[in-house]
Amino acid sequence: MRAIRTRKVAMFGAVLTGAMLMTVTAACGTSPPSGSGSTVTLEVDGGTVGVTVPTGLTATVASADLGELPATPDGMLVPFGAIRIELDGVAPGGTAHLTVALPSPVDSVRKLVGGSWDPFAPDGDTGATLSPDGQTVSLDLRDGGRGDEDGIANGTIVDPLLPLQIEPLVPLQGVAAISTGELHACAVVTGGTVECWGGNDRGQLGDGSTTDSNTAVTVTGVVGATAVAAGFEHSCAVVTGGTVQCWGRNNRRQLGDGSTADSITAVTVTGVVGATAIGAGYDHSCALLLGGTVKCWGDNTWGQLGRGFWGPGPATAVEVVDLVGATAISMNDASTCALVAGGNLKCWGINNDAGNLGDGTYIDAVAPVDVVGVSGATAVAAGSTHSCAVVTGGAAKCWGANYHGLLGDGTNTDSPLAVDVFGLSGATAISTGRSHTCAVAAGGAVQCWGSNYLGALGTGSGTNSNVPVTATGVTGATAVSANVFRTCVLITDGTVRCWGWNDRGQLGDGTNTDSTTAVTVAT
Repeated sequence: MRAIRTRKVAMFGAVLTGAMLMTVTAACGTSPPSGSGSTVTLEVDGGTVGVTVPTGLTATVASADLGELPATPDGMLVPFGAIRIELDGVAPGGTAHLTVALPSPVDSVRKLVGGSWDPFAPDGDTGATLSPDGQTVSLDLRDGGRGDEDGIANGTIVDPLLPLQIEPLVPLQGVAAISTGELHACAVVTGGTVECWGGNDRGQLGDGSTTDSNTAVTVTGVVGATAVAAGFEHSCAVVTGGTVQCWGRNNRRQLGDGSTADSITAVTVTGVVGATAIGAGYDHSCALLLGGTVKCWGDNTWGQLGRGFWGPGPATAVEVVDLVGATAISMNDASTCALVAGGNLKCWGINNDAGNLGDGTYIDAVAPVDVVGVSGATAVAAGSTHSCAVVTGGAAKCWGANYHGLLGDGTNTDSPLAVDVFGLSGATAISTGRSHTCAVAAGGAVQCWGSNYLGALGTGSGTNSNVPVTATGVTGATAVSANVFRTCVLITDGTVRCWGWNDRGQLGDGTNTDSTTAVTVAT
């Protein structure tokens, strides 16, 4: 699926933006219409283009050769082909005013200047205005000036037009699972492919490039995926047969292939079979295996692999010590938590200076420790400085740092022991971001609390909240994933909606504009 929508087209003069992809029907070799002091027409798919010629001048209007011209701006379609206008009889160095009527409305006007499409606006040399209905362009052209093809004041102006349409975005559909990383996100799509969007500095989108994408692109070489996890600058997926594939940054062996080389396409993790779930932290990864054990690989500087000691990460995956009966895992930065049989929780790793591990202490743990005061857990979310769980009945508990109200208990006081999230009921899923938390609540609504920086809570404002507030316009949610200043949710119709920070396209809506309310991920 595409992230950058470009089409090779001519780049002589002005560009208009408007309707749908069409092809000019008048061939370049035919005798073009011409006239003086009247309207000259050109038949195109979808109607007729009419060029009103200044009195005393002669105009020739024809289609230009699309194959000889540079690319249009990203995300543009060519509705009427390239329309080449030649005006003769202009006073050398003089100006000429003409109008162009289009078969259907356009959105804006561009002009080719120095090999790129610039906004076409009055600037003392030449300009254009667009009628309110978007269907008539008024042009001021200067002989030898900007947009005159030969650049010579010789009494002839050649100024092709290129009407364009902003290509409509298509929602990403058929999504079965989602995960957000630091600056990117990924989704498992029906059929077992994986789509990712956002930042791509180290190849974490897996499409064979290091180019950011503000719409979803397909991960190369991954088939039969059943689960996905997006980390800091790497991603991993469980595929058919229980093996794991990862891609992106690998300086700490977080891809698990025995090397430290980044990979812009998926590589297979060594020594992992029977995986049923996957997690990705800052520079480490873990897989839940059949039988309830967990294997991890990557950075172990802070004991985040659960090996029982600090130190360099191994070349391949190793089993977490003292952990049996695990049924779910969650990771963020350098900490990991596991839900174990009976609804109990165990956590390990760094960031326990605020009580993030939930064992009642502020001591980091290099092996799993019990979360105190939580039983009957049905879901767990490990955050950078705090963690949360859904418990039987749909209530939620959180522990750790509480700046901006991360724990949702109505206070801003840290707690190394679990506290009740205020007023939340019917919760089925939960996720912790860098400085906020979100949960899927009764009826498929989404409730969030904590910092609302850049719109991370999805309420349409930037106001923080230390108790749950409802994300605006989100219904039918089945899963949620929060990360740095943003949130994404999976909807029952198989689409994904995101809100918050978007400077790298991590909301996937085809823009790089932050949003305080939910937008739909496109492809």
